[in-house]
Amino acid sequence: RNRIACGEKRYGRPRCMMEHYPRPMGVRYEKVSMRSNQPLFVVNPAAGNGRARKVLNKVSAAFEGPAEVALTTGPGDAEHLAHRGALAGYAPIVGVGGDGTLQEIANGLMRLDDPPPLGIVPAGTGNDLVRSLGLPTDPARATRLAWSGVSSAIDVPVCNDRCFLNVGGVGLDTRVALAMNGRDGGFATGKAGYILQGLIELSRYENPEFTIELDGQEVATRSLLIAVANGMYFAGGMKVCPGADPADGYFDVCIGGDLTRGQALALMPAIFLGRHVNHPRVSICRAKSVRITCAQPLDVQLDGEIVAALPAEFRLRPRALRIAGRRETNHHDHKQDHDSITVGDPVSALREEMP
Repeated sequence: RNRIACGEKRYGRPRCMMEHYPRPMGVRYEKVSMRSNQPLFVVNPAAGNGRARKVLNKVSAAFEGPAEVALTTGPGDAEHLAHRGALAGYAPIVGVGGDGTLQEIANGLMRLDDPPPLGIVPAGTGNDLVRSLGLPTDPARATRLAWSGVSSAIDVPVCNDRCFLNVGGVGLDTRVALAMNGRDGGFATGKAGYILQGLIELSRYENPEFTIELDGQEVATRSLLIAVANGMYFAGGMKVCPGADPADGYFDVCIGGDLTRGQALALMPAIFLGRHVNHPRVSICRAKSVRITCAQPLDVQLDGEIVAALPAEFRLRPRALRIAGRRETNHHDHKQDHDSITVGDPVSALREEMP
């Protein structure tokens, strides 16, 4: 049995074995040692209904230097491997999988005061994080960024002490995420899967009444969904918060409002273009802290994974994690736009929409 990046002597027990997965051509698997500026690729072979396992040869063929690869075998492994790899001196730590895998890795890295950069090779179902960050979707191009020497920092959102990277939400999107995570391949995957499952869940969904607190200002409203966004995209390419900037120190919050099923159905094509924000019952707010409560016991999705529940408190750790291969952008103009929008204005507008 070939142990990879997590030898029994170092970690007490082998957590990632190659028993069921063939070794990709050209990839070496060895025990973790202190390596400066050598990437560690943490691969979830189950991501994207097995897509990550299929792209592993493309990933290894694109290596531009020494690297190690570790495969996960179950929930929590990616977080454990990322944390141990960072402690051992690997940089960047590159996730090969979906947004849920990357969330696990981020939680492992954020346990360090000065974490190494996070690299991303998208191989999941939705892959919304790379869309939000403007990173390559091609596995080979994404792999080569691990040796680029380029990185820039983004904000890290936290919900009830759990880190995530892109979008958290409650409402219809949580029901869809829960159903999608239970799917086992077939036609209904990716964008098509999210649309189909959204239609199924919409047919039996009733809008709950939420209490939403944005930077201390509170409003109660019925809503189809509430998305607390660090990035623009979720649910397989829906542009839920088209103005979201993952490095500006603010959440963009989309409050879906008390939409009827017909109104929600009519808006579905528009959300992929970000045009749903023009609907009078949809509100976009910006805030540095968000709290959501509801009389019903509802789950919360973070980057497409059900890992929290209401009440949910969201906060940001500003520019706390570097992303490998992402170039620094000028946020001056965007920050000015934020400064010109007070949270009180959208909350007041939301109150005016309420019956």
